[in-house]
Amino acid sequence: MLHRVGAIVLGLCFVALGALVLSDSSLSGDGYEYVLTMHALWQHGSPNITPADVESLRQGAAKVPFYGATLGDLMPIIQEHLRAPHLSPAFAYTIYPGLNGQFYGIHFGLYSLLAVPLYALLPAFPHYALSLLNLACSAAVYFYLRRVLPERPVLPFVLFMVSGTTFYLHWMGPEVLTASCLLVASIALLRGQAGLAILLAGVAASQNPPLVMMMPVALAYRFMLHKYPQLLWPGSTASSSLGSELLLAGLGLLFALAPFAFSQYVFGVPSVIARDFNDAGLISAARLASLFFDLNQGMLIGVPGLLLTLVLGVLLVPAQAKRAWLTVLAVASAALLLMAVPTLSALNWNSGGVVMTRYSYWLGMPLLAASLLAARLSTPRRGTLILLSGVALQALLLVSTGLLGGKTIFIEHSLPARVALTHFPTLYNPEPEIFHARNQRHVTLPLPLEGFSVFAVDGQPRKIMRHGSNQLAPAGLCPAGGRLMGADVRVGSRGWEYLHAPFTCGKAQ
Repeated sequence: MLHRVGAIVLGLCFVALGALVLSDSSLSGDGYEYVLTMHALWQHGSPNITPADVESLRQGAAKVPFYGATLGDLMPIIQEHLRAPHLSPAFAYTIYPGLNGQFYGIHFGLYSLLAVPLYALLPAFPHYALSLLNLACSAAVYFYLRRVLPERPVLPFVLFMVSGTTFYLHWMGPEVLTASCLLVASIALLRGQAGLAILLAGVAASQNPPLVMMMPVALAYRFMLHKYPQLLWPGSTASSSLGSELLLAGLGLLFALAPFAFSQYVFGVPSVIARDFNDAGLISAARLASLFFDLNQGMLIGVPGLLLTLVLGVLLVPAQAKRAWLTVLAVASAALLLMAVPTLSALNWNSGGVVMTRYSYWLGMPLLAASLLAARLSTPRRGTLILLSGVALQALLLVSTGLLGGKTIFIEHSLPARVALTHFPTLYNPEPEIFHARNQRHVTLPLPLEGFSVFAVDGQPRKIMRHGSNQLAPAGLCPAGGRLMGADVRVGSRGWEYLHAPFTCGKAQ
């Protein structure tokens, strides 16, 4: 009886959350591309975007909000882009002309395709279709958790929702789809279902390619289970049907490869995104560290409750199960790192995230699976303590940032970052893309080597970022042609450096 009442209460809360998400929904990120692809698929069953698609979308959904304007305001600009794409500034659009002269979104259209049935019900509200798809992915996670944790699925689901999911429910992109697939894949892998894990990793990788790295982890862990059955999720048995496992794994591989095949066929390159929006030279230990610890967008800021559950797991998992659980945690961490490395090549490391970068959000799912396993291995009281502690800490974050992350924006410094920059400026030296975008309040790609980025307190410069090749000063700080010097210089990535007050001026060299 109590279980049924809990499910009803959870359902009502989920409906209320859905209503809040829809009321706050607007086009964000690359949402216009996903909407145009979805509209094209609905109109003529093809992902190619035509001027007629743009016009009909403008007429049917002109009032949809888009970054302070409307979709109707954006559509004429898109029309002009379709007429003369060579005149569009670099990085301005994610809609590219193909080899056949037609236009396509550069992101693979699976996310848009899945939203088409919802769009057919609400054609005047295309952004609702994507938000509803995000909610549907979250609901699918709940039903899976009910299957693997029938005795207490509610608290694990709530932890999933508050560990970044609520921030991205209204985000117009496949982050919730990716996170949902990755969490279920991680749990399925722990249950010995490598085929299902690879299938879901492939679906997620079709939208976020770094998740293809989950596939070798799945194979390796499946072999580990054969030798060390104590690593298996309690109460489950590893799949013994080689044929079905191979079939699911093969489908997963096809999903992962489909975007590259499509892009090669349409654009003549395996990935426009990799060609134009990524640079392997950006991969560095500093970027990897920022993924976890950056005060503006790292996991430490976004999912402290999830990290707390791991600490509690180390302390509370029974001694007889602790070695096995620590092994699982090590595998989950390795999977996270393998998937993280490709994300580090993104030109825009200030990635338009909500509270935390979207990479940090879905990369945390293997750790969440490890947390759920820690609760499963512990006594009911200890397991509840692990999960409830994580939920409580995340709830405090939700209160401080807004349930949907509404008090944060990716072109403003977070509260922890502002405190550090104001009182301990030499201790916080973020990646250049993060500092520049949040100081200038707009994203510039690539960063201009001759530019400056200034953090001021009460109108006085406190911290200045510049490239080491540029020794001049921002206007007003030094005489024309003067050389800027700071009291404390901290070297950042790729030749960028941070200077701290008090500043002095020298003669130009």
